[in-house]
Amino acid sequence: MKEKHGLSQYRINHARDHARYIAESVAKIEILFHLSQESHIDEEKAENGIQYLTKEIERSTKDLIGYVEQRDDMR
Repeated sequence: MKEKHGLSQYRINHARDHARYIAESVAKIEILFHLSQESHIDEEKAENGIQYLTKEIERSTKDLIGYVEQRDDMR
């Protein structure tokens, strides 16, 4: 696999996957927010779901950054 600029296509693909997951999680948070706002779901369930998704976004963001950081051993 070719490496350049401290990156590889493998790492870029994984970063893209994490970015997609983050975007999907934000959309889910928005849905939970609106469902709770309209009283379609219990507030506590919405809160728990939003907290869970927020933690998942934090974890995935760290992973994404790890994949796009340029590595000296790959230059």
